[in-house]
Amino acid sequence: MLDDGEDVIVLDVREAEQRSEGSIPFDDFNKENFYHLTRGNLEWKINKLISDKNAKIVTYCRRGGRGALAAKVLRQMGYKNATTLKGGLKGWAKAGYPIKTGLGKVVLKKGK
Repeated sequence: MLDDGEDVIVLDVREAEQRSEGSIPFDDFNKENFYHLTRGNLEWKINKLISDKNAKIVTYCRRGGRGALAAKVLRQMGYKNATTLKGGLKGWAKAGYPIKTGLGKVVLKKGK
């Protein structure tokens, strides 16, 4: 979706210490569409963060499980276009996309 320039909200549902592992870089996209909201606070704070129930929302976590649960809860709360990033941040990296770390952007390369 990001590659196609779609208007999508990217929601990181990891805890703060896990976000230090890296994140999807928003430098090349609309950074106003990237949010952090822990899975534990989702039900309490999402309405103030994202009021548009028709917004395209992609949740992610480290490996995908928590992100999938977050997307399911969002759909139950009426967010019609909530989905999750398959495989989470690890899936993103394995697909060859960069991860933003304290050292800059990092891209995993498969060994030959």
